[in-house]
Amino acid sequence: MGIKIKRNGMDQKELFDWLEAFLDNFNDCMTKLDSDSLQLSDYNTEFAITNVFDDAGSTVAVGGDIKIRSGGMGLGDLVTELSTIRTNFNAMLAQLSADTTVNGTTVYTTLVFGTTNREWETVNVSSSHIKTNGTMQGALVDFLDNLDAKWRQTLIELDNDTGVGDTDYEATHDVADVIVSSSSSSSSSSSSSSSSSSSSSSLSSSSSSSSSSSSSSSSLSSSSSSSSSSSSSSSSLSSSSSSSSSSSSSSSSLSSSSSSSSSSSSSESI
Repeated sequence: MGIKIKRNGMDQKELFDWLEAFLDNFNDCMTKLDSDSLQLSDYNTEFAITNVFDDAGSTVAVGGDIKIRSGGMGLGDLVTELSTIRTNFNAMLAQLSADTTVNGTTVYTTLVFGTTNREWETVNVSSSHIKTNGTMQGALVDFLDNLDAKWRQTLIELDNDTGVGDTDYEATHDVADVIVSSSSSSSSSSSSSSSSSSSSSSLSSSSSSSSSSSSSSSSLSSSSSSSSSSSSSSSSLSSSSSSSSSSSSSSSSLSSSSSSSSSSSSSESI
């Protein structure tokens, strides 16, 4: 499998496939912990997560009917699921640390998602860059990259823990790493544009054109931006378009949005 989840652009189906595989492996691992003769046997009951990444039918989850498909997903639905993953992952690590059968005490709690770096360590809370009403793609990829690394290390610790019976956690429940971020522990997302450069990133397809200044666009499905005299930038998770005739305009949206102005306008959702 090629690497297709990056901070400057990702394949949406690759994102769908990775998260679907992660949830399947996470839930199976919780079931395995319950059968591994540990002190506590409620790992699946307490921490298993409803896998809403499914191309067939619809899945009812917290917050209503969530539909996340490989061909399209709502940002709010995606972030809601990521928030649940973060919460349950941290809680599972805390229980492993408290489980008297498990010898590791602090080794698991060191893997929890903290709150120091609000850009990627937190989800859908104040100052987070991953929210239901707007998400920075760089922060999303950094979160996923760290989730991948933390999950793999958790499985390795379980294999090495003499209090845990089975020693094939990593071999059985690891997920292929197709995620690349600039840093695996403390990366942040930033973007800039000038009159001499242009950049574009997308989850499915994106295009940008400029005749006098610059344009940059990033999208999770498809986006296009054009500028005739100054500059324009757009970012979206589904599809967005922006145009400006005299000054500048910028827009970001989760599903679809369009803005036009004869002087200047800007909108952001983070």
